[in-house]
Amino acid sequence: MWISPAVATSYAFVTAFVLQQNHDYYDHPCHTIRPRQAADNRHSRRVKSLLRADASALEPPSIVVNSPQTTQPPHCDDPRTADSTTLQPTLSSTIVSNQGQTANFMLYWPSITTFTLLSGWTSEHTQRLKAAVDAVVQRNPILTGRAEKTSGLFGGRTKVSIQCGKFLVGQHAFVKEFDYGSISRYMPPDSLESLSPKELIHFMDQNLSPLVPPAESVIESTQSGNPLFQIDLITLPAGGYACYAMRLSHCVGDGVTYYNLMNEINHFFHHPQRQVVDDDDDDVDKHHDPPPLLHWTAPDIATHEIWPSRYSSVDVQKAYGFPFLLGLLRNVWHMEQRQKKDYLVLSKAKIEVQKRALVDKTQHGHLSSNDIITAAVYGANQSSDVFCFSMNMRQLPTSRHYGLNFHNEVPFSKAEVANNPNAFRTLLKRGYCYDTNQLPVWPFVAGRVGRLSSLATIQHLIIVDKNNVSSEVIFHGLLTSYADNMPLDAAFITAMNDEYFLVSHNFRELNANASPLLRDILANVEGKL
Repeated sequence: MWISPAVATSYAFVTAFVLQQNHDYYDHPCHTIRPRQAADNRHSRRVKSLLRADASALEPPSIVVNSPQTTQPPHCDDPRTADSTTLQPTLSSTIVSNQGQTANFMLYWPSITTFTLLSGWTSEHTQRLKAAVDAVVQRNPILTGRAEKTSGLFGGRTKVSIQCGKFLVGQHAFVKEFDYGSISRYMPPDSLESLSPKELIHFMDQNLSPLVPPAESVIESTQSGNPLFQIDLITLPAGGYACYAMRLSHCVGDGVTYYNLMNEINHFFHHPQRQVVDDDDDDVDKHHDPPPLLHWTAPDIATHEIWPSRYSSVDVQKAYGFPFLLGLLRNVWHMEQRQKKDYLVLSKAKIEVQKRALVDKTQHGHLSSNDIITAAVYGANQSSDVFCFSMNMRQLPTSRHYGLNFHNEVPFSKAEVANNPNAFRTLLKRGYCYDTNQLPVWPFVAGRVGRLSSLATIQHLIIVDKNNVSSEVIFHGLLTSYADNMPLDAAFITAMNDEYFLVSHNFRELNANASPLLRDILANVEGKL
């Protein structure tokens, strides 16, 4: 029997994840997850104290840096004490967690990759971008690292760590240039601004996306030895257009970390002389000083996704254990026939109208664009019954400006929030949907679960000049290659430009007629930008 490459890749994804459940160690950047047996009670107490905003729970573990040069090397997260051109440590510290399965699952998430198409780009901007990226890498030496994996005998005890200093500023080009001139025949006859949203997405997907290497999972990065952070710059042959694609391995951080790094690059792109500010400094010039330093030492739950403390080990097993694995295997064999990688283009103006019309003033007082979009998308999805929404946990009063993965996975019933943005707003404020041991098992066994991440709420971009009318962001978003071979429903929301939101998804079944709210906010994709 012939098996297509897509099915084979996805089957390998699931098989590797099954095997990974038996591994005892997962060393996230700066952190190691140890065997779960002795961790349950300590982790539970620590999570609960953190959610009570107990400052003592936020004491970061000590960093153990293995470096032959010194007996007490500097912390790798502080550019005032660490030199990325000479420091080559292993970032490693020991923490305790009972969430090993969530961390293991993240080993197989692809690197975060977005594409941004701009006008008004010149060769001077290329040089400024290179200098800005080098400055940010020096501020965050973890970006010079390489993911490395060590395994014990017979497949037990796998450790993934980040070795800093493998790709050094001055020796490695963190901005790789592509000249699009050789294939200029694919350029549209008119300006890119004249394209409709549908035509623009097709141009990006068919002509620019193939130039960029495919997104790698953490495990794939350990095998390839590729950098964990990279920007690919594609200069188009006419009109002053350029597209940059920024890639960040998920072992380095989540979407918030991703856009915080992009925000740093944008700062140094415009203010190259202003280097360091600490987030504890009250004397910060918000317009000219750089963003606060990212902290790469964090509490234990900041190293991977967690669930609210009310969820039991039984709930976690349903969502990341054997029932979930059965669902993934079920999806793999039908994925190529049923999975559809596509986009929804949503009008910002229409969303504003719905926010005013639908808000329940007695309950919340306001609705966000994300509330409207999420409720509309869930109403149209027909192939999942339970979704997990990624909530940023950095809004906790005592949390610092963290890198790494620091988000809460909130599973909820799609039926409860479909076409009802007020219900979704209530769920977010409550922080959970299901009570302890109430998470249904059948959707996980049947493969009818999905995930949604809203990047639009945390989005920061590298822009040419905000005050220059000849320069604008024409497109920003995730292209469909991000969802290749992913055996579950996934969707990602970005702000495409000033007029539109973009939802990139791989839903197996989507019916816009089932969601009146979605029909009300869909943009006219055939119309001109």
